[in-house]
Formats: sequence, structure tokens, C-alpha cells
Amino acid sequence: MNIIERLRVAARVSRNLMTLPSAALAPGTYNEAGIKLLSGEWEGGQNSRLRRSRRTRLVSHDTDLNYGTREFLMSKARSLRQNTPLPGAILRRYADYCVHPQAMVQWITGDHDWDMQMQDAWAAWTRTCDATGENTLPQILRTLVESSHCDGDAFLHKERDGEELKVRGIEADRITNAKGGTVGFDNVLPSNVPRDVGGVWIDAQGRKRGFTVCDRTGWGAFTNPRYVDATEFLHYHHSERFESYRGVSSFAAVINSLDDLKETIEAEQLAQKIASNLTILERNALGAKMGPQALADGATDNAGNTQKLEDMAAGIMRYMAHGDDLSMFTSERPAEGWRWLVEFTIRGISLGIHLPYEIVWNLSGLTGTSVRLVSKMAERTFNAEMDNLERRVIDPLACWFACDQMERGLIARNPNWMFFQALRPAYITADVGRESSANLAELNAGCRTEESICREQGWQGVDVRTARAGEVRHRIQLATQISEETGGALSMKEVLAMMGGANIGPTYGMQSPAPAKDAKEKP
Repeated sequence: MNIIERLRVAARVSRNLMTLPSAALAPGTYNEAGIKLLSGEWEGGQNSRLRRSRRTRLVSHDTDLNYGTREFLMSKARSLRQNTPLPGAILRRYADYCVHPQAMVQWITGDHDWDMQMQDAWAAWTRTCDATGENTLPQILRTLVESSHCDGDAFLHKERDGEELKVRGIEADRITNAKGGTVGFDNVLPSNVPRDVGGVWIDAQGRKRGFTVCDRTGWGAFTNPRYVDATEFLHYHHSERFESYRGVSSFAAVINSLDDLKETIEAEQLAQKIASNLTILERNALGAKMGPQALADGATDNAGNTQKLEDMAAGIMRYMAHGDDLSMFTSERPAEGWRWLVEFTIRGISLGIHLPYEIVWNLSGLTGTSVRLVSKMAERTFNAEMDNLERRVIDPLACWFACDQMERGLIARNPNWMFFQALRPAYITADVGRESSANLAELNAGCRTEESICREQGWQGVDVRTARAGEVRHRIQLATQISEETGGALSMKEVLAMMGGANIGPTYGMQSPAPAKDAKEKP
């Protein structure tokens, strides 16, 4: 309703308000609507006459996912992931930038030997932890990240194979109940009573106490539901509301846009195929196919059908009646507007999954400053993902593993065993040289530590120093050997200089010669 209509309604209401009976002001009447206009009611609270709004309800995610809605979203997201390149590329970017290639965990108890022993045991376990024997822990974590964004959540079941700890991945659709949402949704359920939310059992305090796990049949149905205690499960998802106990696909808000993008591109590709098959157009007075074509040989195949191919030869002569015409077929598709439509659609998809458009699709055209800004924006999103992954999966696994190693007597007990941190993959950067120079400058100025720089590259500082010390020992050993072979003609320092190893060490001036003292300076 525009401002002129508002003023007209306000004038009529103000003129007749004092003379109206009470029945004329009842809810739903025209006059009641006019009084709302005078009271300053929010425009967004009213449906426009020109827009048919969807019906809405104030419900939590879990209640609104009844009647198979969660399963439908999973199916659509999985289909798009399998059949279109963009969703799969987005999921792989999340996994690439959020999962460390070795899934390393660094213990920092203060006992260096104990820390190294636990870290070595953890590194060995990450290669054999899968109950199926198919994946390493980094591969499991990558699948968790990708599945949680595609399906809404993913699960790990903690098991034992004899005395060995194992984990088994459980896909989200296998954690379910018969109705797909909250059991008892036909009745009012307060938040302080035990209930089943999409296969997750909640106690009276709202805490997860168990899961309903089903087996999947060959036809995609579910059977053999069984209850598993929550202490045996790790549930990885992204909680967006206080009363949401299951995750929802990150593509839920952009599934229709992805479908539109897929169909639009397919339609344009079909148009291009048709255009590529059309070579020459003939226009004649009848607007129909004439008899034997001048460009055809008039032959027939074995079945008696006239051949559709025409012979083309250099210098061929074509005889046409007055008004007839031959022209080469040209196509102006795809037009520039189509390209902008595709870009606009992908920008909307990028916003829906909380990543910059440039990271998802195209970095060209950006300046150096813009690229660094976009990289930092993506870094925020990936850091939030890594925080969630560590809190829900990596930290509980590290605690479970460390306690088991100490309980079985494989590693001595340490009262500070809980002091550890997961290593993160190398930070995303668009200018490695600039970042390296800045790190060195801050290190020399004392604003940063070696450990913090190493962690940004996905390394442990202790590993870097140990490897560097090994290189120094090896160079000294070789330099000593060469010096002895030359009979002392070349000193070890000279050999090191020839090997390029004289300046091995930190960058903050430790390898520089000490300044000469002034002869006049008093001792």
C-alpha cells in the first residue's frame, strides 16, 4: 500500500471514527485495518496484495522436519552433489581447508618425552582406527565435514576390536524414527520431558541420552531399529537454534537455486547443440521442403529412405526461385544477460553456504587488497568449522585415546594428559611471499613466536626445530669429512660456506658475526 492510499484510509477513518458503532470496529473489518494503519503497525507484518507469501510457523528445526522433510532435503542435496559439479566442489573446499592432512594432535604437558610418546601412538592409531579398515582418521574427518554440510549431520560410533579402539561412520539417514521428526508431535510437548527428536533421545533437561540406529535395506528402507547410548556416539552437526538437536543440510536454503542453475545450464547447452547441428537455412516461397535438393545426390539407402545428407563441394551452383534464399545459421546464445544471470545465481548460492563468491567460483578481476580481504572472510568461515570439528569430534577422540593408552599401561600416567591441541591445516592465503615476509618481520620484532607461524602452516614447531637440527648435524658431519679429506687445506667453516650451510638458523641475527669492539673502548 503506497503513501497516497495510506493517507486516504487515514482520512476516512479519522473522519468517521467517532460515529462508528462498536461492531464496525470488530477484528477483520475494513475499519479495523485502517486503525492498524494509524497505529503504525509494521509493514512487514502484513501480506502484500501482490505477493502470495508462504505459510509460516514458529517452530524449531526438528519439529518442522516431520513427515520426511529431513530425508527429502538429504536426498535432494545428495542428488545435486552427485550430478552437478558446484556442490561437490564446495564440500571439498570445506574439507580441504578444515581438516589437517595427518589429523595431528600435539600434547603439551611439559614432559617432552611423554608428549612425543603419546603423539607417536596417536599418529599410529589414526592409520588403523576405522572399524571397516577402509579409511584413515583424516579421511573420516573429511567425510564428516562433507556429510554434515550435505546431509545436515554425521555420526561416529565408538567401538572396540578386542582391546583396540575403533570408530565407525554412521550416515545421517540411519539415525531416524518412524515419523522423521519429534515423536508425539500431535500433542503438546513441553521442553522439560523426555522425547525422541528425529532419532535422538532427549532427557528432561534437554540433553542427548541416546540414538535410534537403523540398518538400511537394499531398497533404501530402514529396519532393525536399536537404541545406542549417547556415550558411544560422536554427533557432528551445526546447531543453529537452542531447540535444534539435529542438523539441516547447508544447501537447504539454496537447493532450488542449484536446481535452477543446473536446468538453465542444461537448457543452454541443448540450445548450443542444436545450433551446432544447423549449418544452412533455406527460405522459399512455400516454406516447406522442396523436391530433390540441388545440394543432395537424390540417392536412397537400402531401406528406400531418401538420404538426409547433402553433398557440399567447392564452387557448387545453387539454383533458386525468385524470393528463395540460403543463409548460414548463426546463434547469438548464450547472451551476456544469461552469463550475468548465472553469476547472480551462484552469488546467491555462495551467500547461502556462507562462503565468498570468489572462493566458490571466480577470483579473477580482484585486486591484491580485495583478494586478501576475500581470503580473510573465507578464513573466518573455515575457522568456525574447525572450532566445531575440534569440539565435537577431535577433542573427544583424543581424550578417549589418551585415557585408553594410560588405562592399558601402554603409556605412563600423566596428571596433565588433558593439555593438548589439534593442529589445523595451512591457512588459506593469496600471497605467500607477502605473508612470509610479514611473518619474518613480526618474528624479528618479537611480536610472534615460531610456534604460531608453524601452526599457520600446519606444522608443529618442535618438529621443525628437530628437523632443522638434524640438517645442521648432517652438514657438520659432511663438512668435517671433506675437511679431513683435504688434509686441512679447507677448514670446516669454509666447507660449510661452500655447501651453503653457514647461515642455517633463525632469521633474527644469530648467525651474524659480532660487531668489532672499538679499540678506544675501555674494557
